[in-house]
Amino acid sequence: MNKEGDVFGPEGDQYKVIEPCNYSSNLAFYHSSTRLCNYPQWTLDEKWQMAAKRAASTLAVGSAWWHGSQTYLGSVFDNDMIKIVTYACAQAAVAWTDSPILTYWSTNKTYKHSLDIITELTEIIAEEPVYNWTEKISSLEYPYARSMMAFNLNVAYLVFPYWITEIIVQIASENPFFGEPTEEEIKFWNEIWLPELHDKLKDVDISFEDSIVLATTFISFFTKVILAMCM
Repeated sequence: MNKEGDVFGPEGDQYKVIEPCNYSSNLAFYHSSTRLCNYPQWTLDEKWQMAAKRAASTLAVGSAWWHGSQTYLGSVFDNDMIKIVTYACAQAAVAWTDSPILTYWSTNKTYKHSLDIITELTEIIAEEPVYNWTEKISSLEYPYARSMMAFNLNVAYLVFPYWITEIIVQIASENPFFGEPTEEEIKFWNEIWLPELHDKLKDVDISFEDSIVLATTFISFFTKVILAMCM
C-alpha cells in the first residue's frame, strides 16, 4: 500500500487512489453485478433477484471506496456490506421456509429481514448525504455470526450423511471463528437448529454427483472468502 497513492483519470478530472491494485480489482465486483443482471437461470423470486443485484453493486462501490480512500467510511462501507451479503445469502438459501429458527437463527423473529436491510441500505446511499452514511450503515442490525455459521452448515448438511453433519455442527458450534462459543450457542445449534433443519430436509434426496458439484463449488467459494478476508 502506498499512502501517497496513485492518480487515476484523465487530465483535468483526476483523483487519488491509495491502493491502486486492490481498487482496480473491484472490477470483478462490477462484472458480478452485470452478470447477475443477465443471469438466465434464477430459482429465487423477483424480490431476491433485485436484492442480489443491489447487494452486488453496492458491495462493488463499498469495496472500491475502502481500497481507494482508506477512510473510516470506506472501511464501514466495505466490511458491513460483506456482512450484509452473507446475511442475505444465508436467508436466500432457506427462502423456502418461514421457520424463524432457520431464517433468523432464533426461536422468534428478532431482526429485520435481509431484503428489508438491502432496500434500506439502497435508500441510504440514494437519499442520504455522504456524511450520514457511516452512522446509518453502522446502525443496521443483523445476526452476522449466526448467518455465517448457518450458511456453511447448510452446505454440510446437503453434502454429508446426517451423522457426519452432527459431528461438524458440534465442532463448528464450539469454534470461536463463528462467534463466542457459549453454552447457549452450542445448545442452539445442536439441539434446536440442526433438528429443525433435518425435519425440513430429511426427505430431500441429492445424488452423489450433485453433492460433489456442490462441495467443490463451496470449497472454491470459501477459499475466495478467506483470501478476501486476508487482503
